[in-house]
Amino acid sequence: MSVPNIPPSSAELGVIFDMDGVLVDSTAAHFEAFHEFGKRIGVPFTRDFFLRIFGLHNDEIFPLWLGNQLTREEVTRFASEKEALYRELAPHHVRPVNGVLALIDSLANAGFHLAVGSSGPRQNVELAMEVTGRRSLFSTTVSGDDVQRGKPAPDIFLKAAIGLGLRPDQCVVIEDALAGIAAAHAAEMKVIGIATSLPIQSLGGANLAVQTMSELNPLVIRKLLTP
Repeated sequence: MSVPNIPPSSAELGVIFDMDGVLVDSTAAHFEAFHEFGKRIGVPFTRDFFLRIFGLHNDEIFPLWLGNQLTREEVTRFASEKEALYRELAPHHVRPVNGVLALIDSLANAGFHLAVGSSGPRQNVELAMEVTGRRSLFSTTVSGDDVQRGKPAPDIFLKAAIGLGLRPDQCVVIEDALAGIAAAHAAEMKVIGIATSLPIQSLGGANLAVQTMSELNPLVIRKLLTP
C-alpha cells in the first residue's frame, strides 16, 4: 500500500535520528574495529560484550572493557585509535539502513525538522552524513564531542532540540539501542525503537517499537507526537 502524500504540517515537529543502526548500518564495522583494537592490546573483545555496551559513549565503554584504572588520557587515546580503525573499515562496510532514505525524504517533504543525535565522534557523524547523501535535509547534528555526557544521559537529544528550535515534547527520537531509548526518556521525548541491532522484544521501553523503517511514515510519527 502506498503512503499518501501528506502536506506539510503547520505544527513544529522534529525527528532526531540516532546514527549507528538508525541512519547507517555500521554494527559490523564497529565490532571489527573494537575486535582489531583488542587484538593489538591483547584483550579479547566479544560479541556478548559488544551487545552490552552498544550505544554507550567511548568514555564509558573503555573503562567497562579494560577497567576503571584507565586514566582519562588513556581512554581518549584508545578511543581515538579505535575510531580511526572504524573509519578505515567504513567505506567497505557502512551503508544506509534499509528504508531510512525514503523515510528522511518523506519527513522532510511533510515539513518535519530533522536532526542527528549520536554518541559517536564528530568525524563519524560527518561520515554518516556523506553515506546517506541527505546532509542538506538536516537542520542540526549533535555528536558525542559536543556534550559533556553521552547516552543514557539526555544531553545529546536536548542539544539537538535546541538546535532545531523546538521543545522536547515536540521531538521524537528514533533509536536502536537501550542507552539511547533511556536518553530519550530522560530528555522527556517520545522514542521509537527500531530492531536493527537488538530483538524487537528488547525495545519495550520505547513508545513504539518497529521491525523495519518501512513501518514508519509522517502519519505514524505525527500521531505519536500529537495524540
